[in-house]
Formats: sequence, C-alpha cells, structure tokens
Amino acid sequence: MGGGEHGILADRVDLAGRDGFVGRHAQRHEFHRALGGAADTPRIFLVHGMAGIGKSALLRQFADDARGSGRNVIEVDGRDVGGSVSAFARRVTPVRQGGPVLLMVDGFEHCRGLETWLREAYLPGLPGDALVVLSGRHRPQPRWTVDPGWLGLVRRVPLGPLRPVESAALLAGRGVPAGRTAAVLGFAAGHPLALALAAESAREDAPADGDWVPGPYAVRSLLDDLLGRPASPAHEYGLRVCGLVRHVTVDLLRAGLDAATATVVFDWLGALTGVTPALAGLLLPAVLRHALRADGWWRDPDAYQHLRSQLWSRLLDRAGTAPGEIVPELLQLIRAVEPLEEEPMLVERPYTADRRAAVLRLARAELVPHQATFALLTT
Repeated sequence: MGGGEHGILADRVDLAGRDGFVGRHAQRHEFHRALGGAADTPRIFLVHGMAGIGKSALLRQFADDARGSGRNVIEVDGRDVGGSVSAFARRVTPVRQGGPVLLMVDGFEHCRGLETWLREAYLPGLPGDALVVLSGRHRPQPRWTVDPGWLGLVRRVPLGPLRPVESAALLAGRGVPAGRTAAVLGFAAGHPLALALAAESAREDAPADGDWVPGPYAVRSLLDDLLGRPASPAHEYGLRVCGLVRHVTVDLLRAGLDAATATVVFDWLGALTGVTPALAGLLLPAVLRHALRADGWWRDPDAYQHLRSQLWSRLLDRAGTAPGEIVPELLQLIRAVEPLEEEPMLVERPYTADRRAAVLRLARAELVPHQATFALLTT
C-alpha cells in the first residue's frame, strides 16, 4: 500500500468497494476454479448485462482473486481503445512478458468493433494458461459459443438482478432504515445501481418511518445511466408506455404514434440492453419499468393518467380476441394507479360458475366503468 503509513485514498476506496460487495457467488466460484487450473473450466469469460448491474464490481473481485493467486492482471478500459487495433495492442503489451496473466477488458461495448479480431487473430496467440474476461453491456457474438473450436474454452456470464437476500444485505450495509427496506427492494428489483441510489434517498429523506418513494434525483440519475436522453418525443413516448405495461408491442405504441414511427420506436426499444424479446412483446427489466413509471408520475401526473387510460382502451379493444395475452396487461395497468404500486389489494380465488352472478353484481355496483367492463370480459 503506497502513500506512507496511511496509504493513499485509492486504497481506501478499493477496500470499501471490496467490503461492500455482495452476491455473485456462482460466478466467483467458477472463476476461482479457473484460477486453480481445473480442466473443465473456461479460459475466456464473456460477462454481459445492462448498465449498473455490477459488471465492473465483479471484475474488481476477479482482479483481486487473480492477484491473490499470483497472476499478473492487465486491465483495459474499452473507452480508451475504441475500435483501434493498435491502441488495444499498446495497452496489452505486458501480456506476453512472463508469468500467468489475467487480461480484463471492461466497457467492451465501446470496442465491440474488435470482437471478431480478438476471437480470430489476437486471443489464439495468448499463452495457454492465460485467462481473459471481456465485459460489456451487449450479448456477445454467437460465434463464441457455436464455434466448436471455442466451445469448451468460453463461458458466457450474463449478470441479472441480485437475489432479495443479497439486496437486503446491500441495503443494511448502507444504513437503510428497516422500515423502508421493503419499499426500496420493491423499487430497485435487485439492480445494484438502483439499490445504491435508492439507499441514499431512503437513508437521508425524512421522516424515516414514513412511506418512501424514490425522489426525482435518484430516479433521473438512474434513467440517465440506463438509457441516456431519448432522441425524440416519439422515443420518449415509447419509454412512457414501457413504464406502464409489462410487454410492449407495435400495436400499443400505435395508441399515440403513427404506424411507421411506432415500428421505428419498437425496434429502438428492442435494441436497448436488458430488454428481452418475448412472444407477447418486448419485456423490460422491472427496475426500468419502475423508474420510468416514477419519473412519468413525477413529471406530469395528468399526462401519466391520460396515457394509462389510452393504453387501457387500446388493450380493451383486443381483450375479446386474445384474453390470455391482454388480461395480464390490464391487471398491470390497474396496479399502475400509483407509481410504485406493484401489488394492489386483490384477493385471488378460484373462479367457479356459481360466483359469476356475485362478480357481476360487484362490478356493476362498486367499480368504475372501465374496471367493470374488465370484470365482465373476464367472467
């Protein structure tokens, strides 16, 4: 440790980061086995996941573990090399200068243009005991795992949300009041950056025993990191729709956009990291839906409710032809009455024919018109 008796500030930052790390036990276990030379372990780890999911934190753990095992660690920031082969080559010169090595490239999304060159030209020339970690936001090219020559040497490592117990440990380590833990866990949905930002808000906002909702600063900071700023009002509209439904389709986007623009926005949404294409449409990560919903409610509550009604009408028009797909989306809109209301006060019971009359009576007497119509359609 440099800087005399007390070291330097960077040492304290690194130590705090290591002490605050939670989760990723399976990924670290497999990496430990690779460090130990186990025959059935990969030599190349392709780590990928959405922004803020903890890729860089995991790589710091990998680097500490590798140094502890006696390996030289070469770290490359993808932002520094871009798509330049020569810039990359200059940064990795020490790889062949003796001793087992770990080569790590973080921010690989910034140098994706080098992916084919790395696989076909550079990596095959590394020493046989070398370990390589490439980490970025995008899923790696399929050739890594379908080419039989690479199949046993490469492991794709997708990073998803932390488990609830891990998320709770992170919040406890950051001093979040116990009375607010459940609300923060619900909002962040296991996303490490969201947990950190929400923890700061939950710890500092008063009163600590009151209901907690994420403040505008935390939500905006999170969205800026995950998405950046939308390119146009149409893209902004697409994101607002994402905050209110589970699955986004071109048809839903056409509720407020013309057909051509809806298709362009749909394709753009589908290219965002963390978005999963499913049979019912595009599925956004829960943390992104929660943040978009909270931001929309804060910015303009009237516009938020107008869009919610607009989407309700659009879905209701299709409920008779595809109830299996539409009913879950209608339930999601009912839950979206409040910006963070994920579990409304609904009691689920098996439906039997003798309950039909009671359900219809209740719908007509107690529910607002659009909810009554929903009850009629689903009985």
